[in-house]
Amino acid sequence: MALEAEADFAGKPVEGDVVGIVVPRPLKGALDYRVPEGLRLARGDIVEVPLGRGGDPTLGVVWGKGEGTFERARLKEVTRRFDMPPLKEDLLQFASWVANYVVAPLGDVVNLLLRAPDALEPEKDRKAIRLGAHTPLEPDDGPRAR
Repeated sequence: MALEAEADFAGKPVEGDVVGIVVPRPLKGALDYRVPEGLRLARGDIVEVPLGRGGDPTLGVVWGKGEGTFERARLKEVTRRFDMPPLKEDLLQFASWVANYVVAPLGDVVNLLLRAPDALEPEKDRKAIRLGAHTPLEPDDGPRAR
C-alpha cells in the first residue's frame, strides 16, 4: 500500500469492502482486512482486528483502502470499531513522517499512538462494600462546641 501517497483524508469514509489497517507491530505497512456488512469505516478510525494464527484481538488504525492482493475469502474481518472520533489527518501524516524520518516501521509509530488501550473502553462500574452493621451516616455539622 502506498502509505505516503494516500489520497484519503481522516474521517472520510473508505470505499470498498477491504481496508488497510496499521497495527501496532513492527510491520512496514498496512494489513488488509474485510469490512463486515453494516460497518462503515473511515480513515483514522480505531478498530479491533484479529492478528496472527490465533486471532489475538489487536488495536489498529484504518489507514485507507486495502491493496486487494489476497483473495477476499482469505482475509480476516474487522471485529469492531471503537465509538470515538477518528485520528486527525495531521496526526496520521505525522506518524508517516516519523516512520520515514527515523527509518522505523509504521506499526512501531502507531504503537506509540495507541499506548493506552484501556482508554478506549467505556468506564466500568465500581462496587463499594461496607463492613459492619448497616447504620446510616449522620450529616457532619462541623466542629462541635463543648
